[in-house]
Amino acid sequence: MTETTEKKKRGPGRPKGSKPITQDTAAVIDTPVTPVATAEVQGTTNADTRLLQLEAQISLLTSALLAERQQVPVSEDDATIGVMKIGGPNLSVFLTDAYGRKRHFLWEKDQEVLYLTPAQYEEAMTGFAAKFFERGFLALEDDVATDLALIDPERFIMGFDLNDIDEYFREVDDPAVMLRLVNYIDTKRVITEDDKGRPLTDDDGNPRAEVVALNPHYRMVADACVTRLYAITGVRYSLLDG
Repeated sequence: MTETTEKKKRGPGRPKGSKPITQDTAAVIDTPVTPVATAEVQGTTNADTRLLQLEAQISLLTSALLAERQQVPVSEDDATIGVMKIGGPNLSVFLTDAYGRKRHFLWEKDQEVLYLTPAQYEEAMTGFAAKFFERGFLALEDDVATDLALIDPERFIMGFDLNDIDEYFREVDDPAVMLRLVNYIDTKRVITEDDKGRPLTDDDGNPRAEVVALNPHYRMVADACVTRLYAITGVRYSLLDG
């Protein structure tokens, strides 16, 4: 076989040692390449261009991660709204903290103050806790500080001349103040301890409560409050309502 015949059998157009194009390699060749928006840099090779593209993508990802980390939630240090318990039983409410978790607030003693963030206070006033404010069990610390009826109802009630009580309450428009007084007077009307602080018990030793007569100041303030509450709210309260 001559050299010319061997070249003809090898066939034109495919260099020695190359592989034929299969279906898989054809698919790779035909797959479109999505261009990346990078500026053309004069005098760079393909490898340089790809390196620039990778650096740009890394920079974008780094910036996104830094921006996400800088989104710090509202701090609990913003809990600056003091809410004071001024009457009633133990009061419990769950409010959302700065991290989206439910936090338990519990008022146990009169004049105990717990601090809420503005968002927690707004949540309280649009939920069940608003009833505690309406019934005179809770009040803003700043309001209590300037209202003797809320901070010290005993001194407020006993400071009246009996002849001035009805006239005074005809001008009061805040239901929370009057409910606070009614609740306070009710604690004086029903006692569970004797004058020495010992619990009252029945013949079997079980705890008991005793209803006592109210002094004139308590009785007249209570009557004036429930009368005024009915006039401005349409709800008839009594000492039995608490």
